[in-house]
Amino acid sequence: MTLNLATQPFVNRRRFYTLTSAAAVVLGLTLAVLLSIFARNFRNEIGIRKQMKTVRQEIARLDEDQQQLEERLKRPEAADILDRNDFLNTLIRQKAVSWTRIFMDLEKVMPERVQAISLHPVAQIPGVEGSKRSNAPVSFDGPLVIDLKLQVSSEQFEDLVKLVRHLQVAPFWKPVVNTTDPQADAGAPGGQVGRVPVFTKDKDNLYKMSMSVSYAQ
Repeated sequence: MTLNLATQPFVNRRRFYTLTSAAAVVLGLTLAVLLSIFARNFRNEIGIRKQMKTVRQEIARLDEDQQQLEERLKRPEAADILDRNDFLNTLIRQKAVSWTRIFMDLEKVMPERVQAISLHPVAQIPGVEGSKRSNAPVSFDGPLVIDLKLQVSSEQFEDLVKLVRHLQVAPFWKPVVNTTDPQADAGAPGGQVGRVPVFTKDKDNLYKMSMSVSYAQ
């Protein structure tokens, strides 16, 4: 049979086949990559589900242990042990108080004509509020926080007010309330001295101020 180029011209399809083959290879590689990513994510999801199941089981076990421990702590014999531990923790915490640092930090905020009459530091124990335990765990981590009962005197009332202002802005003292109302401390919880300065004047015309502030050592 004779080929008539006029009716059936020759068409070079090599470029089309080359591009099609290249596209097929790229699509095949893309599909392989996507399948690999899908398989990896699927395996990771299975692993995460197993970990979550393990964590839930561990949480449930810890909750059960906590409930059992709370039941034991509610027994009368456990109360005596806890009170004894609180007393020992108080002694340990109190022994950690540095009187030298208290005087050094107090000197930074004390006006010149103000004299300290008495200092009574009581170290706070996290998890113990006054004579009652709170829900917070007992911990000795972090800075030592002290309830410092302070009594000072001065010839000038303004100097005592200046001391209160210094305590309000000092980084190692928690703010105190500046007031002359001695009744404000009457509702302090636990019968403790509140954080309200109480001003008095003695027979020698000296102004005295008593207050309790929180001090981080």
